Amino acid sequence: MDIDEIFEHIGELGRAQKNLLVLLSLPVAWMSFHVLIPNFIAADPGWNCFVFTTNCTVGIGAVPDCTRAVSLITDPEEKCRHYGSEDCMPQFDTSEYTSIVSEWDLVCSRSSYPSVAQSAYFLGLTIGAWLFGSLADMYGRKRILFINVLGCTAVGLGYGLATRFSVFVVFRFLFGVMSQAIAVVGYSLLLEVVGAGKRSLVGVLTQSFFSVGIGVLALVAYLFRNWRVLSVFISVIGLSFLPLWRWIPESPRWLLVKGREEEAKAVLTKIARGNGRNMTIPRLKRPSSQPSKTTVSVTELFRTPVIRHRTLILLVAWQA
Repeated sequence: MDIDEIFEHIGELGRAQKNLLVLLSLPVAWMSFHVLIPNFIAADPGWNCFVFTTNCTVGIGAVPDCTRAVSLITDPEEKCRHYGSEDCMPQFDTSEYTSIVSEWDLVCSRSSYPSVAQSAYFLGLTIGAWLFGSLADMYGRKRILFINVLGCTAVGLGYGLATRFSVFVVFRFLFGVMSQAIAVVGYSLLLEVVGAGKRSLVGVLTQSFFSVGIGVLALVAYLFRNWRVLSVFISVIGLSFLPLWRWIPESPRWLLVKGREEEAKAVLTKIARGNGRNMTIPRLKRPSSQPSKTTVSVTELFRTPVIRHRTLILLVAWQA
């Protein structure tokens, strides 16, 4: 019997799958913290430039009489004109919050640096989608998912504790690489434990957790105003997901592709019981793991005017 037919008997979206929907969507909410955190840790708290000037007059006996004055410059253009010179001492207003801008003086000619860090993150996402999608096909969805939850926790701590901006950028890039496994692999695992007729609904519901995470992040950022404390706090949250290993099963579809039918039956039996349906899982038809003979290339995205137009819009939106 085909696995999609099995779900018609054990339940396409019963209580067991709803529980898995919540468990597998919690890391999605966590990912939203790290995607949107630059809005808080890369915010400009505002700064002023204190300029020191020395005035000397010739006193009695031709001895110079010098006085040193301090003037405050608040005009944006004037501040940047003096910034970087020896006579300018930037002073950030950290009374409300701190950020990487105040940590590493990312103003004026360095004001684009936070965008560089975010671009590095999105570059990591691109690489991670390809890398961990392939690894999940080889080693299993569950294993790759939890390895990357632990990896994201470690790398998140890395950028929260970075002592140089270049180190911060490297850790943001690595976080992008690893976090894509949670987005792609976790999504695949979830869709492979529900029936075909419920996959669209489940796909939308799991992404709604991302929106919930955005709202939670705003509250957390309000409570933790120091950018390092905020980064470390949202990173260690990842450790709370590790105990979920006990309740999240491997994808039965992946198990079948790998020829591990008995393990796939055990997963399906557990789902059936969770849905209140006791039944013996019959012999399962192994899904084809052979790639389609029809080959396509990336040029298909630009072949027709409509597809080309949509592709260009998505490329721009992704980098915005």
